[in-house]
Amino acid sequence: MSEKPIINCHTHIFTGDNIPPYIGKKFMPFILYKILTVPLVIRICKFWFTNKYSPYKFNFSFENSNLKKNLVKLKLLWQRIRVLRAIVDVVSFIIVLFSTYLLFKYFFKEIEFCEKLLIKLYNIQFLEFLKNDALQISIILFTLIAIPYGRKMGLIILRNSKKLSLIFINEDQLKFITRYVSIGRFAYYQEQNAIFKRLTKQYPKNTQFVVLPMDMEFMDAGKIKPIGNYQTQMEKLKEIKLKNPTIIHPFIFVDPRRESVGYKDFFKWKNLNGKVILEDCFIKEYIEKANFAGFKIYPALGYFPFDEKLLPLWKYAADNNLPIMTHCIRGTIFYRGNKKKEWYYHPIIKDAKLPNEYMLLAKSKNIEYSLDFTHPLNYLCLLNPILLKEWIKKCNKPELLNLFGYSEETDTISSDLSNLKICFGHYGGDDEWKKFMERDRDNYSHKMTDNSKGITFINTKKDKLGYGRLMDIWKNADWYSIISSLIMQYPNVYADLSYIIHEEEIVPLLKQTLSNPALKEKILFGTDFYVVRNHNSEKELLAKTKSNLSTKQFNLIARENPIIFLRRD
Repeated sequence: MSEKPIINCHTHIFTGDNIPPYIGKKFMPFILYKILTVPLVIRICKFWFTNKYSPYKFNFSFENSNLKKNLVKLKLLWQRIRVLRAIVDVVSFIIVLFSTYLLFKYFFKEIEFCEKLLIKLYNIQFLEFLKNDALQISIILFTLIAIPYGRKMGLIILRNSKKLSLIFINEDQLKFITRYVSIGRFAYYQEQNAIFKRLTKQYPKNTQFVVLPMDMEFMDAGKIKPIGNYQTQMEKLKEIKLKNPTIIHPFIFVDPRRESVGYKDFFKWKNLNGKVILEDCFIKEYIEKANFAGFKIYPALGYFPFDEKLLPLWKYAADNNLPIMTHCIRGTIFYRGNKKKEWYYHPIIKDAKLPNEYMLLAKSKNIEYSLDFTHPLNYLCLLNPILLKEWIKKCNKPELLNLFGYSEETDTISSDLSNLKICFGHYGGDDEWKKFMERDRDNYSHKMTDNSKGITFINTKKDKLGYGRLMDIWKNADWYSIISSLIMQYPNVYADLSYIIHEEEIVPLLKQTLSNPALKEKILFGTDFYVVRNHNSEKELLAKTKSNLSTKQFNLIARENPIIFLRRD
């Protein structure tokens, strides 16, 4: 019997044309993000990797040139002249000391002993030229460029400089820069098909891939070029699907703010005896005709996953066993505009102490309040019939009340979304996994070890919702525990290991997770290509995953579970 194929459940092949220009907004100062745009980064990467005059390309031709051979001979000769080497080493050491002091003096403070020594040296007539600012800058640059151990010393000082971090670099910005560069490494390709080929060549033959597009038009980071609009991206993806029908499983990206695609409605439906029937629209064309595999959402771009415009679509997905992939990690792609007034309170979870108020969402920075959209507890509002009913009542739209069969007399709904097939992309993030492991006095993380159901979100024995508990879980529970609890309590909830799979520190907890009977069949292999390229190549990630897990565990997450996740009625 032939072995089932590997299925990578989380990859991307969108191009730079699909990314808005000012993605650096909220990470870089105004002038810098306006200058260092996505098109510029892509042009630089394209020149570096493809132009025959670039240093990268020159390096390949240089390796076998006569010039390279002659330089090697000179280097060997240099190593034999020990006296000259000793003189150069001493001079280099003095230069490094001097430039290190200059850097330290500028970015931190003066060193009294060195200052006194330099004053004495400056007073020596033939050393007065060292006072010149331009010369001092030249010495620093020479040290950073030409002397390896001097470069290391200088970079240590620069990285720890508060002056520099105030201007540009902090931990979040550094992560953003590395992802920015990784996007440039692949996004300069003009066609998604070229990126897809780069992906497939790193895997065994017949490997299959879930490909997730992106729709970043509404994130307030500048206008996307017409050549890279959503319609074009999806058309190109459909072409790849037609050419590779068995190895690619593309999803449709869904944003509730999108109303049309070209001249076609994005999502149009009717209610037929409690079931959503698609009318002629973009989603019907791609799901029912082009055989796309499911839906991708990215709430951090500025919406909640239970947006009222999405509810009929989720009913359609639940009725037809269609999977939904959602972004669930602290990331660098999020809404770049100002926080809107309606985002200061959670739409469903009420304040336990103020009965007429909803839970305050007080964060003001984009990178922080985007987590309110991403938070995994939002999906309980879809999966749990009690919370879903409260939301449908609050929306008070006749089409939703009818679709879910709300009865005012009994205050109940006749159908719900507890069967919804959802995959939490990135399983909450490696930082949340580490948080779970570090907490040894936390009641929520303890629930993962003392019972098979995890956290109790709602006490169903009581008639009213316990909003105090939900608020506390929202603020204090780690995302690993929340997602794992949802997996254990709802039949079609999954999580994939994309992006976090590069992190060796999560391996012990991953093995523990895969030994849990209530979790192991709901975990999916995924890498987040090409976003994760700043850490590892795909073939390296595949090799590492295989070596970190037993054959049985790897086959479960990469061959068995994905088949069930992608199966549809």
